[in-house]
Amino acid sequence: MNFLDMEVGPNGSNLNEDAIKIIIMAKVLLEKPPILIIDEDAMFVSCVNRQFYIRHLFSNLPESGIICLTKDMKLLFHYQNALVMKAGELVEYGPPTELIDNKS
Repeated sequence: MNFLDMEVGPNGSNLNEDAIKIIIMAKVLLEKPPILIIDEDAMFVSCVNRQFYIRHLFSNLPESGIICLTKDMKLLFHYQNALVMKAGELVEYGPPTELIDNKS
């Protein structure tokens, strides 16, 4: 039996973490929510997966607002705006390219 023919146990008990994340991503792509909030640390396993999933989210959910909580500066360039917080306070807000240019 291959992965696509496998029966899923109660609450996905027989699936590993990566398989659960793939199913969650498929569900999101099918539901096309108006707003999607992603915790990058919880959702993506590797840097390669992050780039792959972010590209697919943006190409398949063009009408959705996507908010990503991340510490990975490379992911910011996928977004129109970035909000930078420190100790729970707003530090900066704007297009990622402007925020990076301000640091120079």
